[in-house]
Amino acid sequence: METAQVWNVCMETHKAARQMQRKWPGRNELQQATKGHFALHSQSVQMVVHAFLANITTTRELRKTLPQMRMKYPWRTKHFYPVHWPAQAVSKEKGRVVLPMGKGRTSLVLPIDLPSNSWAATLVWNRGFELTRLA
Repeated sequence: METAQVWNVCMETHKAARQMQRKWPGRNELQQATKGHFALHSQSVQMVVHAFLANITTTRELRKTLPQMRMKYPWRTKHFYPVHWPAQAVSKEKGRVVLPMGKGRTSLVLPIDLPSNSWAATLVWNRGFELTRLA
């Protein structure tokens, strides 16, 4: 739910700029708007910002090339969004995985034994939490 709040801040910031016909916020503006406000690892917040901007880029391109699709820019408030950790943030120890939640916050410790090779992780909700690994 915390990552959904990051998405919502990005969406509201972008939506306000569109409605007021101002320059759309870029990566730096959105990262400044979300920096230090959420109980998440800083790189997890950055990954949500990057996903949001990729969504904006794709929507812009589809609106130009396929106007019949009537694509909308993000406008709906999200309640849930997966949490992503880059490979450098994931700590694998014997019999457990440690996922940092940011400066001064308790890390999420999962009692699972995983291979030692480095990989990114995503925590999703699918009728229960699931940890998926990204190559």
